[in-house]
Amino acid sequence: MPEKSIEDPVYPSRKALALDAIGCMDCGALGGYMVHDDVWLKALPNYHELKRIRKLEGKRVYLCIVHLQHRLGRPLTIRDFKLVPINDQIRFAFHMGQLDASKR
Repeated sequence: MPEKSIEDPVYPSRKALALDAIGCMDCGALGGYMVHDDVWLKALPNYHELKRIRKLEGKRVYLCIVHLQHRLGRPLTIRDFKLVPINDQIRFAFHMGQLDASKR
């Protein structure tokens, strides 16, 4: 089977996937989770303008948990996180009393 090109949306190469990695816009740390829209917009009230300025239309913007909390001015709670699979480990850690979100 021939190797697919980086432009092929069905078979992206490892290089293409690496180019889409999400790093915290404040520190560059990699990660992923989803919080509710109201939480995100409190931390980044100019989110849509920021995406436009940075020419990130169609791309995701990410903050690590530490920087999200810093921008919110408070620790995150379990209620801040959406009920989606990417948050399963975070939600489990909250339920087990093992998560201090400020250290994630």
